[in-house]
Amino acid sequence: MRYQITSAVESDLFVQGSFALDWEGYRISLNVDNESDRVVSISVSVKLENYKQHLPVIDESSNAIQFEFKENPFKLEIIRMLQHLESIGGYVVNLRKLHWEYASEEWLPETKEEQEFLRVFKFEKVQAPKRIEPKTITPEYLRHILDSYAKFKDIVIP
Repeated sequence: MRYQITSAVESDLFVQGSFALDWEGYRISLNVDNESDRVVSISVSVKLENYKQHLPVIDESSNAIQFEFKENPFKLEIIRMLQHLESIGGYVVNLRKLHWEYASEEWLPETKEEQEFLRVFKFEKVQAPKRIEPKTITPEYLRHILDSYAKFKDIVIP
């Protein structure tokens, strides 16, 4: 059984066809839009030998179906790997944003037995739309910002 996290990508990163790279027990896949060859998501997966205790549980004993999502021991490491790819990729390959905070989690069965045992294959957080409040700037406030230039000109915010 493989456990996989997939994160949407904002970038000007292009590859010819999706590909996967096996690295230190992980499989990193760049998933592309077939028409533009633009990378649209990055998936990181790991093989779990003892996976049953980490699988989501469905409780159907009451009127409302309840799901219990157990913490996966590899989740934090994969999220950190995605954060690292986002940080370094921002400098070297025009990677603007990896949406790791809204990444999907997926269980990928590799055998028929694993597939029959699995009841929840994929789940993800729904990203609430960001509401951007319009702001007004006055000439006085713009002057205040510019007046601070001399004081802070040696500070650069990347």
